[in-house]
Amino acid sequence: MLIHRIEKRLQEESISKKYVKMLEETLGRIENRLNAMFIKVNKDGKWSQSELSKYNRDMKLKAQIRAEIKKYKENFRKSLRDDLKNEYIQESLYVQDVLNTQAGIEFDKLPTKAIKTAVIDDATIAGKTLGEYLAKFGTDLAFRSESEIFSSIALGENPRKTANRLAKVGKMGYKRAEDTTRTWYNQVINSANFDTYEQGGIKQCRFIATLDSRTSAYCFTRHNKLYTIEEIRKLLPGHPRCRSTGIPYIPGVEQSRPNSYESWILDGRRSRKQINGVSVKIHQAYKAGEISKKDRDKFMRVIELV
Repeated sequence: MLIHRIEKRLQEESISKKYVKMLEETLGRIENRLNAMFIKVNKDGKWSQSELSKYNRDMKLKAQIRAEIKKYKENFRKSLRDDLKNEYIQESLYVQDVLNTQAGIEFDKLPTKAIKTAVIDDATIAGKTLGEYLAKFGTDLAFRSESEIFSSIALGENPRKTANRLAKVGKMGYKRAEDTTRTWYNQVINSANFDTYEQGGIKQCRFIATLDSRTSAYCFTRHNKLYTIEEIRKLLPGHPRCRSTGIPYIPGVEQSRPNSYESWILDGRRSRKQINGVSVKIHQAYKAGEISKKDRDKFMRVIELV
């Protein structure tokens, strides 16, 4: 299972890079259009308002920017939808094999959702579908791109400064693209797990967080706790880039219990910076209502032991 989780993380990394590269190519095409346009509408190496008016290209440029972003958004949605559906099927097959080997649970087909587009289209995070997330992303990206480009033109800046403004938009976009793909990837992988567990008659799951210095308080306060399948579906993903999952709890089948987060804190290898970071996460999560006062006090007592 550990090797499989590592493989899933590598696949998540690969998929996220794919969509960041897609955005890089989109912004590259917009920049090329700007460079071609600049040849015709410049004066002394700067954007010329008079030449822009003469060629009446401002609305055309805006339409070109929106067309590029729209194409990117549509390709993003279609391609990611296909990638996630394939990952769902592969994960379901893997889980079925593990449950058959370790618990003798037999399967003769994939979960019903595996053959329906509903596995992606009906899935939600914080009440929003993938399509809704990407629609908002595309709108924000188009607005930011237009704003920076036309501000640069209005100020009469040279193409290099315009390109720098577009690069800043790219940094925002790359993070959004990566956050989106990583979060939805984990959501679909977890859905494949939980759907397969239910198919096999499993009622409960143990919440498993990835224990390291990046683990959120939301996740490490729930780590190792038992939940029903219905409960854990609502808990995951807990936040953007959430890496937590759930493993099946099968009464009568011997299962090793993962290390606790308390032992991770107390194992003697944590730096003072890491410990302080954990403390900050705990207080921030409590203020945000993500963890209870009981959990806050419990982990602060552990930290005091370090």
